[in-house]
Amino acid sequence: MNTDANWKYRKLAHAYHRIGSGTTPRSEATEYYDELDGIPWVTTSELRENYIEKTKVNVTHLALADHSALRIYGPGSLMIAMYGATIGRLGIISVDAACNQACCVFEHSDEIENRYLFYWLLHRRADLISLSMGGGQPNLSQGLLKSERALCPPISKQKKIVAYLDQRCGEIDDLIAKKRNLLKLLAEKRSALITRAVTKGLNPNAPMKSSCIDWLGQVPAHWEVVSFKWRCQIPSGQVDPTEEEFGKLPLIAPDFIESGTGVLDEPPPAEQQGAISGKYHFAAGTVVYSKIRPLLAKVCISPFDALCSADMYPIIPSDSLDNNFLFFQLLSNHFTSFAVMESLRVAMPKVNRETLGAFPILIPPIDEQAAIVGEIKSGIEDIDKSRSLIERAIDRLTEYRAAIITKAVTGELEVT
Repeated sequence: MNTDANWKYRKLAHAYHRIGSGTTPRSEATEYYDELDGIPWVTTSELRENYIEKTKVNVTHLALADHSALRIYGPGSLMIAMYGATIGRLGIISVDAACNQACCVFEHSDEIENRYLFYWLLHRRADLISLSMGGGQPNLSQGLLKSERALCPPISKQKKIVAYLDQRCGEIDDLIAKKRNLLKLLAEKRSALITRAVTKGLNPNAPMKSSCIDWLGQVPAHWEVVSFKWRCQIPSGQVDPTEEEFGKLPLIAPDFIESGTGVLDEPPPAEQQGAISGKYHFAAGTVVYSKIRPLLAKVCISPFDALCSADMYPIIPSDSLDNNFLFFQLLSNHFTSFAVMESLRVAMPKVNRETLGAFPILIPPIDEQAAIVGEIKSGIEDIDKSRSLIERAIDRLTEYRAAIITKAVTGELEVT
């Protein structure tokens, strides 16, 4: 920590001319909202450590007149999310704007540059959130934020620190963005590997035939193409999760499955999740598919006896279909495209039983299925190794970025 006499702690309540918030006009009152010609109205979902010029929703001058808590803040004002899923997220508005009640706004100070406060709050974010954990959900109250004491050098020094951090953090963010793009390319490679293997097989010289389905194209001549409903069964009976024997079983929900990979986070027992409505019960090794929002491609193989909600289908294949091969078909691009296309026919994107039953499933001989599954798993293992290395590199860069910010705003790093 810097001991220079020019660095002083300043309580935000004393340093700022105005620290405030906003409110939410009634959503059904259309006269309070104007998408084209209103005043930008910031919600916490738009706070992403960014500059904000446009918002998803604008409010009208009538809304301002009818709501004393709804105020306009000037360009350069700093906003922080006080609660909810975005707690601690930050943004700086570059135009006049209002906000909802979940934002705390620091408008102007003669002693603290808002961009410097932005970096100070990034440095302090984890500690501030831990201090807000008194009751149910974390809440960074205005009182807590107003009482925060920021260590500040003179304004001229603050500007130098901000310029330094903008440059260094920008460089680090560019590196992180490139690595995230590599992760995206690996995910595409994974999907392409799975899709090709389950639709074309492993032998590039195998005789091919028309599948008679435009979007599927040619398939190996010795493979069957049959409707899903003739080779797979979805149980219809449900069990009561409040009964002791079922309440202790893991309850799989879509949120526990990683999109596009089938990786399953271990779900808590049904009783811990407060389950009360009927659930599907199935044995270890069952393929489980989420019928909601099929673009997310959420499917897994359960490693244990478990339950799942009505938003998911446990699928039992016939003896002619390996459950791992079925799993990879449901992860393939051609199935996801089919499911998304069909789901658009209804208001809520989902795949109903009839749609799933009509899907043209591909069935090679059972020994060939095993070979394909083995080849896919081998390829995925290599991809996951690369993914793990990149994710660790991103973590290190993120930690380095945080360390630079901390050292700069506490004076440990001399910035000239």
